[in-house]
Amino acid sequence: MIKEAGSLFPEVSTAKSLEAFYTDSQVADFLVWWAIRSTDDRVLDPSFGGGVFLSSACKRLQQLGANPAARVLGIEVDADAHARVTEALADEYGIRARNLLLADFFSLNTEDLPGVEAVVGNPPFIRYQRFTCETRKRALARAAEQGVRLPELSSSWAPFVVHSAAMLRPGGRLAMVVPMEIAHASYARPVLQFLRRSFGKTTILPFRRRLFSKANAPTGIDPLCTRKNIRQSQFQKLTRCRVDKDEFELSFEALGHQNLRAC
Repeated sequence: MIKEAGSLFPEVSTAKSLEAFYTDSQVADFLVWWAIRSTDDRVLDPSFGGGVFLSSACKRLQQLGANPAARVLGIEVDADAHARVTEALADEYGIRARNLLLADFFSLNTEDLPGVEAVVGNPPFIRYQRFTCETRKRALARAAEQGVRLPELSSSWAPFVVHSAAMLRPGGRLAMVVPMEIAHASYARPVLQFLRRSFGKTTILPFRRRLFSKANAPTGIDPLCTRKNIRQSQFQKLTRCRVDKDEFELSFEALGHQNLRAC
């Protein structure tokens, strides 16, 4: 039985070394609800970790009247997490093992996966000091394939968001948790520019409280990007939004940061 938590299991042995910060299930439910809108939608979590987004996607598709078995896809580099989540999702939702790949997301190109209507998840947050060697080279090369030139000082989430967007079909939707660096880090500006030219509308929802309790965890905000390849977008401004009663009260204070002003 899948638990209502940020992970399908209490601990993953390599989570700390992989800088894995698992997302609260209520946050995942909201982003998945927003991203999946039809029984025909296929959804991908390219770094599924504890499986919370995949679990939410299965529930969302069932609510819409669809069978999630062939419509939920995932990728995970941690063998322990991959094995546990694959077993749990197969038992509860009948997800096929071949839909859940054990791989480095940056090792895959767009031809390795079927196009999807929705990409959801929480990209790994690895600061540049530890984001090194071949993994970084592959990541920056994937971003460059989409016309996004990122410096070597970039954290891992930045090329991850760009490569995730590449997996979407035209008209697809991206809903991801990213750190506050997107609003002020100089390396994040090319990512915002990429989102603007790739999606018809981009909505950024900054949370007033920290999403992750660990001291070294990033403060998360969620970029919601719709209608890929439709037209150049503007960043949508909202004064306030409430998600799930009082649990997530959102404001757009981050829109005052330099990156968002520049875009």
